[in-house]
Amino acid sequence: MKKFALVLSLIMLLPLNALALQTLSEDDMGGITGQAGVSIAIDDVKLYQNIGYLSYTDDDGVDGTAGTVSVSNLYMMVHVNALTEATGVDGTPFVSPGRDIQGTYAVTDPTGVAFNYKNTATPAGADTIFIAKALTIDVGTMPVLTAGLTNNAQYMTTAPDSTNVAGVRIGLPTVEIFQSALSFDVTVDSVDAVTGVAAYNSGASYGRISIGNMTMAVLDGAIEIAPH
Repeated sequence: MKKFALVLSLIMLLPLNALALQTLSEDDMGGITGQAGVSIAIDDVKLYQNIGYLSYTDDDGVDGTAGTVSVSNLYMMVHVNALTEATGVDGTPFVSPGRDIQGTYAVTDPTGVAFNYKNTATPAGADTIFIAKALTIDVGTMPVLTAGLTNNAQYMTTAPDSTNVAGVRIGLPTVEIFQSALSFDVTVDSVDAVTGVAAYNSGASYGRISIGNMTMAVLDGAIEIAPH
């Protein structure tokens, strides 16, 4: 009986608590501000990938016997590190807080033209400074899609009511993507479909293909997503 009385008392209190909540007027809500969009930092990420095999099979082969060329034992290790500062020293123009920069950055191209690793234009109109950027997600007007639709509206038989395109804009972060290893074997596999007898060179290897360090740095950019 005591338990029932306690539960009944709690139930009776619920409407009173609900009445204590007050709805916000438009004026009240107008005084509440928030940051539009979100920023996401990406740093010190290590990705390992292994593919057991990839194969190409010619079902009838040269003489009716199927033959296969296989790529096997493919593996790679990829590092993703945030780029937070540009130094422009010794061909390694960036600083990463997670770990030392691992990629190789050329100072000039084969013709001697200097690479510009900056990503932000100053009032002079050229990319002369580096600004560290996080991955950002924002909702609003899409400048690129809007500009494209504005151009297309000149030639469309039925022009849209508005050329402003709303959607989600994903700003790319400044990151280094460094692949430290990539290796795979290439082999021949051939078995007679009728007799089940393998070709004399089945399993023969073309050898192992290895690719050295590969560097890619994302310095700027955005992806716009909108319904159509």
